[in-house]
Amino acid sequence: MRSFSGVRRPASRLSASLALAALLLAAPALAEETYTVFAELDPPYATNRSALAKLLKQEGYEVHAEGTREVVLVLTAAQIRWLFNGKVIHRRVAKSSGPGMVDVPFLESATIPPRLAPYVPRVYFDPQRS
Repeated sequence: MRSFSGVRRPASRLSASLALAALLLAAPALAEETYTVFAELDPPYATNRSALAKLLKQEGYEVHAEGTREVVLVLTAAQIRWLFNGKVIHRRVAKSSGPGMVDVPFLESATIPPRLAPYVPRVYFDPQRS
């Protein structure tokens, strides 16, 4: 940046660089991790899928069809806790493609709330499809 006299002001450039660095470091903390939750449907699948999608849309959730017998929800850990009283935990497991370990999320103690029970018998994570 130049002042009216045409002389560079390095302090302004330094403060702009520090502000940019602070924003970049804070960015991962602002975005909460999301998880793909699969919900198995009870028959009749088409009727239950549309009823479940309508119910969850009223609550602010988006439901995506996954085959004929499942739907998918993309939720944060807080939403999973609120909607299914479930907890997301990370476990270290061996890589299937080579040596080493990798952190994999698991859904623990999820329960189906009574308002969803007529449509959904269970919810789960599928690491192979997430």
